[in-house]
Amino acid sequence: MELYPSIVASPLLTRDDVRRLAQALHAHLRNSNPRSEPPRQRTIDAIVPFLARVVADIRLGKLPPHPVAHVHLLGIYKESRLYMEGAAFWQWLAEQDDRYVDQAVYGAAIELLAYKGGGSLAALEALYTDALKRFPGTFAEYHVSPEAIVADRANQTTIPGVPTALVQGILTARLLHGDWQNAYLALDTALRLYPASLPHRFFEIFMRERPLQEAYTVFLIACRSGVVFTPNYLTTCLSTLARAMFNLNSLSERLQTIRAMANAMYAYVEAGGSLEGPHVGAFFGAIRDLQPLHPRATDVSENEIKIRNAIVTAAHEMTSRLIQAGMPAHPQFFLSLVKIAARFKVHGLLSVALQDIETAQVEVGDIGRRIILNAAGELEQRDIVEGSWNNIVERAEKEGSKISHLDWVTLARACRTASCADFFNRQVRALKHSIDMATEEAAAKELVTSQFQPKPFTYDSMEFSESETQLGDVKRIVQNITAVVMSGQPLDLRKTPFDMYLNPNKQLLGTMEQYRSVYDELSTDPHQPAPAVEGSQALSPTGLPLAELRFQNWVTIVELLNEADQNNNLVQQGLDDAIAKGTAFTAPSTKIDFRGFVRPQIPDVELREKLRDKIRYLRAPRSNANHHIFQKTGSGFVRVKVPESGAP
Repeated sequence: MELYPSIVASPLLTRDDVRRLAQALHAHLRNSNPRSEPPRQRTIDAIVPFLARVVADIRLGKLPPHPVAHVHLLGIYKESRLYMEGAAFWQWLAEQDDRYVDQAVYGAAIELLAYKGGGSLAALEALYTDALKRFPGTFAEYHVSPEAIVADRANQTTIPGVPTALVQGILTARLLHGDWQNAYLALDTALRLYPASLPHRFFEIFMRERPLQEAYTVFLIACRSGVVFTPNYLTTCLSTLARAMFNLNSLSERLQTIRAMANAMYAYVEAGGSLEGPHVGAFFGAIRDLQPLHPRATDVSENEIKIRNAIVTAAHEMTSRLIQAGMPAHPQFFLSLVKIAARFKVHGLLSVALQDIETAQVEVGDIGRRIILNAAGELEQRDIVEGSWNNIVERAEKEGSKISHLDWVTLARACRTASCADFFNRQVRALKHSIDMATEEAAAKELVTSQFQPKPFTYDSMEFSESETQLGDVKRIVQNITAVVMSGQPLDLRKTPFDMYLNPNKQLLGTMEQYRSVYDELSTDPHQPAPAVEGSQALSPTGLPLAELRFQNWVTIVELLNEADQNNNLVQQGLDDAIAKGTAFTAPSTKIDFRGFVRPQIPDVELREKLRDKIRYLRAPRSNANHHIFQKTGSGFVRVKVPESGAP
């Protein structure tokens, strides 16, 4: 940035230099952690004056134009939430010639304006249509239409000038305005053209804006195509599933959620991703929460004890297998076992976990030491309480630091639950130099605080044999993960596929044979000869033939359209009921529903016709008279106006 004033005056500066400059600036912003607000805001504050200078120099003609540079600059405005400034830059660009804009610039502008809000979807659709007419490419308007046909379904698309960035822009606008149907049709179009090479941004917007059951499936579509998300997207997926599990009162459904989490991790490594500590922590943390906390006075049945022991054994087996397969020994592996030991009151597991930590020479950190101390207290293992505390003291003395406030409060809690208040009092006297008055008062208060008693919880358990079966399914998926980790290569998805839906027993609208028949009818031109098959088939990064991947993507999008249609109808019904009763209504966006559609038992030919009619209904434009759409908000959904017309 410091060199820019002298460089901008140089006659040697080319349009590619401007592109690289904008690209570097955009990468600098994206590399700042979006979840860490103060550092990211500092990055934005540092970039904004320079961004304004670059844009001003482009407008003054001091910098040569380059559409790719303008895409990056519009992206910076969007990600910095400088929507008004970005819109002003776009208004100027829109009046320039084709040296300044192309399809991708229009796409970036549509996305920026969608996030800016205040305008209608119809206006953004008009901008999309204008871009297709201004930059027609090779019949681009036809190729991005929902019903276009790919001439050769078995190979990569080689049509020049297909505006994928423009499609991404309008897809985003449709989702942000609540038009889920045409957003899914845009994704279907993009997957038809580029089944194995779409940018991750096509999928991320669905994962943010759609309900959990849909977002989960979109994540899996991306993984099946070979998209490798940054690790935080898998973390978000797992954490969302874990939170949703708390609302399930059935152990069977909770185990299905654990299976869904394992399935997401398997899909992630199959696509080429690597599991990290937060992923392990979220997964095994959810296993800890499979059974609710019971009041201490509550008698636990023999069946519950057998299930508990099976869960504990499975958790230890899975951690051992993953580490033995070559996964880094993340602290979360061992700390999760510590938490499971405390939750299920398994004294032996705590000892095993501590021995594993020592053997692996893992540094668990300050938080980990407090987790161990707290678990020892909950298990009333006084010797481990004392040993864990001595480790904390020795570390503080070695580093020349005071023992932290949280360490002292955790010690007090552990001594209370382990009934060893005398040890706490001795430590306060012996380490008076390491505790201030406020900390001592807080710890003393914790020492005499009443033990937490969980509220009675209505909980549908299951037979031990059924739990064994479902735990076996989870272990099988984890075994697939260990095979990928150990070999460094993905498994053959044709032999070991992952589930595509939260409900592993989901019954689709039709059989694969029926789907294939309708797909061939709707995606081929009967007047054109089939392309000749020459040599080996083109494969996706995940090893699937492109012809098969295109078909599978099409089926999954149809199922998503049906899922979204059902969600929309349920929200509509709930809203109408709330209006009739005069009560508030908020539609949850993170609800898990394992109740499956039951396919009617009717003749195959008739069912095929019903399937074709259903698909046509799901893909057909909706009229304002009978179609309501809802836009996701932080706490649920709100009803929004339907655009005047459907997608082009």
